[in-house]
Amino acid sequence: MCCMLSSHLEVATMDMLMPSFLQLTMPVLLACTIEPGQADPADALKPVEGVTVETWATDPMLVDPVAFCIDERGRIYVAETARQERGVEDSRSQSYWNLDDIALQTNEDRLAMYRKWAHKFEGGMDHFTRYEDRIRLVYDSDGDGTADVSMIYSDGYDDPLDGTGSGLIVDGGHVWYTNIPHLWKLEDTDGDDVADVREQVFSGFGIRIALRGHDMHGLTWGPDGRLYWSIGDRGYNVINHEGEHLFDPTSGAVFRCNPDGSNLEVFHTGLRNPQELAFDDYGTLFTGDNNSDGGDKARLVHVAEGGRTGWRMEYQSLAGDNLRGPWNQEGLWQERHEHQPAWIIPPITNIASGPSGLVHYPGLGLDERYRDHFFLCDFTGSPQHSRVLSFAVEPEGAGYTVKDVHPFVSGMLCTDVDFGWDGRMYVSDWVQGWECSETGRIFALHDPRHSSDPRIEEAGRIIREGLDHRSIEELAALLGHADQRIRLQAQFALARRGDDSIDAFAGVARSSSDQLARLHAVWGLGMVARSTSMPQGDPGHPMKFVMDLLMDEDREIRGQSSKVLGESMYTPAADALVELIFDPEPRVVYHATMAVGRLRYVEGIDAITEMIWANDNEDALLRHAGVMALAWMNDRESLLELTGDAFPAVRLASLLALRRLGDPGVELLLDDPDPLIAAEAARAINDEPMESSMPGLVARLASFQEGGLESESASELGILRRALNAAIQSGEPGDAGLVAGVVRNTEIPDSMRREALNVLDEWLDPSVRDRVNGAYRPVDDEKRDEAAWRTTMSLLLPSLLEDQDQDLATLARELATEHDIPLDDAAAMKTLSDPGARSRDRIASLRQLHRKTEYADDMIAIALSASDTKLHLEGLRLLATKDPDRAVQFIKTGLEHASIERRQGAILVLGSLETKKADLLLMDLYADYARGSAPTALHLEIEEIVSTRDGSSIEFLKSLHGFDADEERSYESALEGGNAVLGRDLVRYHGAAACLRCHAIAGHGGATAPDLSTVGSRLDREAILESIIHPGSVIAEGYGDATAMPEMKQLLTPREVRDIVEYLASLRLNDI
Repeated sequence: MCCMLSSHLEVATMDMLMPSFLQLTMPVLLACTIEPGQADPADALKPVEGVTVETWATDPMLVDPVAFCIDERGRIYVAETARQERGVEDSRSQSYWNLDDIALQTNEDRLAMYRKWAHKFEGGMDHFTRYEDRIRLVYDSDGDGTADVSMIYSDGYDDPLDGTGSGLIVDGGHVWYTNIPHLWKLEDTDGDDVADVREQVFSGFGIRIALRGHDMHGLTWGPDGRLYWSIGDRGYNVINHEGEHLFDPTSGAVFRCNPDGSNLEVFHTGLRNPQELAFDDYGTLFTGDNNSDGGDKARLVHVAEGGRTGWRMEYQSLAGDNLRGPWNQEGLWQERHEHQPAWIIPPITNIASGPSGLVHYPGLGLDERYRDHFFLCDFTGSPQHSRVLSFAVEPEGAGYTVKDVHPFVSGMLCTDVDFGWDGRMYVSDWVQGWECSETGRIFALHDPRHSSDPRIEEAGRIIREGLDHRSIEELAALLGHADQRIRLQAQFALARRGDDSIDAFAGVARSSSDQLARLHAVWGLGMVARSTSMPQGDPGHPMKFVMDLLMDEDREIRGQSSKVLGESMYTPAADALVELIFDPEPRVVYHATMAVGRLRYVEGIDAITEMIWANDNEDALLRHAGVMALAWMNDRESLLELTGDAFPAVRLASLLALRRLGDPGVELLLDDPDPLIAAEAARAINDEPMESSMPGLVARLASFQEGGLESESASELGILRRALNAAIQSGEPGDAGLVAGVVRNTEIPDSMRREALNVLDEWLDPSVRDRVNGAYRPVDDEKRDEAAWRTTMSLLLPSLLEDQDQDLATLARELATEHDIPLDDAAAMKTLSDPGARSRDRIASLRQLHRKTEYADDMIAIALSASDTKLHLEGLRLLATKDPDRAVQFIKTGLEHASIERRQGAILVLGSLETKKADLLLMDLYADYARGSAPTALHLEIEEIVSTRDGSSIEFLKSLHGFDADEERSYESALEGGNAVLGRDLVRYHGAAACLRCHAIAGHGGATAPDLSTVGSRLDREAILESIIHPGSVIAEGYGDATAMPEMKQLLTPREVRDIVEYLASLRLNDI
């Protein structure tokens, strides 16, 4: 594709094609044409039947597009980023600051952390300001259907705390822009299409790093006239205009505020990375939320007011037996299931792999099939496996279910999607990979069968002409327009007329035959109610007309009227709303219950509890409404009374309401006979946390001293894991005894016994992280009674050496050696001398016996003569500390005859010795390496110890052979000699590499990169290594022209790469 550029005044120079072009603020015409023989990018896309695709704009008109919006003239504002890994970082790439990151509480803290680690980046703090994010304005000036003008609308977003700019919406003459840490309101006051006014509406978002792309985005207008937007799990610490402190450093959320910025509030929380938000025709809000690459799946979320989805950013770095913490262990990400925690709202369904842009079909331009459908960008890092999905939702109880899920268009790396005023869908394309590449496109899709629909032209004309000059009658009529956006803008314009609009809204709400027009009229009356000065008793009050609709035949009208009355705090409707709690339609019950709670109408508690009892936890949304209502009422005496109710569903609801209020009264239900309720109490106390109730949670360990669990469900395991965590947080001597009792109890799962023993291991120096959810929770360990702890361990550890769980027995021996707890020497000698015993057991026994001088030489001799390589190397390490020169002789002999694994370990032991003999042997090794005679499998160990060694002889050899600790050479040496077992764990669990995010092995993992199940049969070691360290050199067939895989040199050490090569090379066809 060639681009012919000209300004309005003169022909552009080719300099404009360089990066400096990206900074131009003057309008630049770009007429993009496809040269003969050159493929149009649109040709590679696969739309649904009947829909055509055209390339509307391509780089350099726009680059690295994250999101976009369309104004009333059809012009597109594009949020561009140039700062990915170049100022906007990712904790997977900077694992050294993970503990710092989870401790951050403010953006000032984040800036201080950047300064602390600035030496890790080229240029220090300049790294964070070298590139910028910006907003570009792109449009079609001549009406030929493709863009020809591109210019910078606003730029300079390059502060260390900035980015990524990823949310845009136009409101008349204003452009709202989300760019952490600010929500901006921009304006062009002189008509040159460049913003000259920047207002920071709010600041304080994004106080942590988390993962790149977990930014602030999703700007959309709600049917209540408020501005909504979302943020990923980077947290927030914001003071709203009314002085209220909104603070949560751990999770993503949805916010809303009035157009003037007043009444900012958190609407929904516990999200991971909700990229975009969209309302359906009935005023319900939805978002797509990403998975964590830990075996979980992405989700479609009903963004219910006050809802909690359950994610917190610390889960991301939890691994091992507690992989992703409660997110995985308790199935928070899954669709509704039996043992799922009740404090969350489950997702509607698991959908897509990388939810990004989301839009609701406005109603014009496509077939009737798409009425009330959504379109969701599924961004996977690979254009071949990315697509725009279409789906619809339909009511199921008080919630929703999904239907008609299908790809609408595929083949592009879509980041955002929206509908223009010309009846076309527009989709932005990142083009390739995860990093900035200075490429980008916008495609336009349309259905030719509907292009001539006169309603499309009418909608475009209405929005271009504006609505504020129109009469009340015209605006009222437009509430029934076929285009959702016109209906909404007419509602807003009419509501701006204030009290003068009441009669018009009321007339439509009462008498229109158009259901959607009536709904907009109800919402409009709600907007007027927020601004009117009428007293509630005035017969002309807008809510009086809405109250009259509570008995309407249409369930949606009854439900939305209930919602609006509650949000308007219209107390005269309280009794009528209580009656609607018994409506036969669940959606009506939901909104009526929420409204009664919002009104703080305590007289409605009986009706609410009866609804909760009748629901009996069947409908999660009705339970949520009941909990929200009880929490809003905040009647502690009534809530505490309900904790003793005969019906479990009522007790559970009271507990969840107390949790929301941070009330330690939840402790009353720790011993509830219903394990679900007891588990919820434990979750509330530990996870919030509620420090004053921690002793009660620790006491719960008494029930795990003997006997098994009634079931190994998430409920009972959740109680036990949290009680163990509470014990180490407490650190009282008696608490250690309770933990030891759990270890002794052979009837509970071995994994939890090992967890209890690990708790005791950390007792004197506990981690700063919560053992359940990974939160930063440092404790004061100065007053811990070491003598009492040693007594507990001295009684416990010897009893575990013959335990049925070999891993537990081994761990006990290792801990005894580490903490110098006496064990039976005869038993240790027996284990050490037993060739059939496990390596870990024999090594632990060796370490135990080696501590005693009279045994040391004999024990080392047994280890050195063992066929067990791990034991042999441990013996060699101990010999090196006792007799270095003798150890050198063993190493020299071993280097001539031993296995590769033994030689690798021996070289590392050699590197720890600082003697003349060690230096001489090392020089011989390096000479072999430099001549190319040393086995490739030993190169990494030789390079590692030589690079850290000094001394005149070593330096001379380095100089002679040109040794420069070249990183590239080290990675190229990672060809042979790896450990396949370690490689398997790296592939499965390494948080930064995240191999199974895109690849799959034996059916587990992603589908956006080649399946690795038999990669050892397809590729030799050289090709496997090349694909890891230079992933773009060869692209597998069917996966495009560029790779989304980052170079693993940024994320893995050479030894880790070598282990992965060994593992992947072992995956062969005959092993399936």
